[in-house]
Amino acid sequence: MPREMKTSLIIGAVLWAWPVSSDEAPMPTLHTVFSTECNPYFDWQSLGLMYSHRKVQQMGGFTRLMACDKNPPPGVHIVPDTHVHPNYAVHPRTKDSYSPYNKPYSIMHWLQNVKPTADYIIVLDADMVFRKAITAAMLGVEKGRPVSAHYGYLIGIFKENFMKVKERVPNVNKAQQVGGFTVMHREDLEQVAPRWLYWTEEVRQDPQSWSNTGDIFNANGKSGPPWISEMYGYVFACAEVGVNFKVSNDVMLYPGYSPPPEPWPAVLHYGITYNVDEYAFDKHWYMGRSDFTTCPGRVFNKPMLPEELSEEPGTVEHRRKTVALTVAQSLYEATKWWSGSFCGETLPDPPKQAYSCSKDVSNGVVSCQELKGKQAEELMLQRLRGGGSQKKHESHESCTEISNDCCGWAATGECDNNPGFMLEKCQKSCNLCSVSCQEDCCPPNTPAAHSIEQSPSSVPKQEEIETETQFVDAAVQELFGVHAEGEGVQVELRAAAGLHSKLSFRESIVLAFIAGSLLTSLLMHTFSPRKKLQRHKNRT
Repeated sequence: MPREMKTSLIIGAVLWAWPVSSDEAPMPTLHTVFSTECNPYFDWQSLGLMYSHRKVQQMGGFTRLMACDKNPPPGVHIVPDTHVHPNYAVHPRTKDSYSPYNKPYSIMHWLQNVKPTADYIIVLDADMVFRKAITAAMLGVEKGRPVSAHYGYLIGIFKENFMKVKERVPNVNKAQQVGGFTVMHREDLEQVAPRWLYWTEEVRQDPQSWSNTGDIFNANGKSGPPWISEMYGYVFACAEVGVNFKVSNDVMLYPGYSPPPEPWPAVLHYGITYNVDEYAFDKHWYMGRSDFTTCPGRVFNKPMLPEELSEEPGTVEHRRKTVALTVAQSLYEATKWWSGSFCGETLPDPPKQAYSCSKDVSNGVVSCQELKGKQAEELMLQRLRGGGSQKKHESHESCTEISNDCCGWAATGECDNNPGFMLEKCQKSCNLCSVSCQEDCCPPNTPAAHSIEQSPSSVPKQEEIETETQFVDAAVQELFGVHAEGEGVQVELRAAAGLHSKLSFRESIVLAFIAGSLLTSLLMHTFSPRKKLQRHKNRT
């Protein structure tokens, strides 16, 4: 090896081993967790979430928290990292039967027994899928400043709504209307988790805290404790600990709702019925008949592709449907992959199903009925033949606006607070049309607000989230090999442990120095006078 090249390598090795500067902060690490029980209904949801986590190349660990008293725990093999703990669905002291006890209990048990080391914990529900990878930087999350979604129906936090338990909650005036998902610093979550369980128990055991909660299913306290007691336990615990949320309406979305601007949403929560043309899905349809993971497996219905939609690409409606199809595609691909990878034989696609759906404009609830025979065929053929061409034209030219009051309603946030009515009847003011809403009519988070800060006594105000451009849409080719076999798709995982590695500034400088030095040495060695003379002798 030439002396110049040896020198370059020695200098590079010294620089590589040099201590990192204290002002060069490492990239915060993440770990995703979600709580389930041990049954087939949660197994396929866990499979779908795990598959989407890998597909988008979400950084960090992925752990299923399983409440199970069975030995061995059924379904424990589906997610490689599954933490099993005693089932807390029936309270050991009060005998209160309430399965959401398991959410705070499972997180507390995992933190205390596994002792994870990630900087931030992403807490999701099983009925969610990733659409985009997220980082701490793009969320703007910090220690003491977690991120969560706005849950406006938690009206019990307000002073005028009496809940006896609030008299005992420290800092209750700082409780916020949050829920759905959470990204929180591990040290904050270690403090919140046990208090989360404690305050959930307190709400459940105090009849004077069952009314004024916003729970529409317990007749304002007359039918027993609210189902959303665990959500109050969460916001009360966070108030007590003193964390102050950055509230985001963009990170998580229910499929079927109008999506925020890209890159959001990052997570889709399929807790409600939704439909895209003749395709429809409701997770509750699969309760009791939902064993998709016991071999030979079972495959979810294959949805239509975005290019098969009747709307023109680039329109608001086309994007709304495309985002909603993320859930359907994730569950289809996950169960298809499982049958081939785990069971050893990729199953064919099930027969196409078609649904006729309608929406109750008073509450936004979608109801669907499966169509059979000629009705189903005609509905599918209408879309495939471009039967929506008139619809395409109308999407540009017409836009529903039933009242002059829509402007004021939208400006005060009703597009988010009452989407079932507003998105159907006040589309222009909610900025859902090809023509933008008037400036004084637009929703508070229009046109591209990614985050809002909220206090119980004030209207939400806008705040920018620092966005990191480290998105990995095209990286699916690296993570998955997809091979068409007739109508089947076989997905082979080839994720590598170092997939999310990121060079620091120092490492980049060192590599650039080594590369430059080696190139210089090579050129000097190649074109040195001695080499020129040698080449001349060889030619003669």
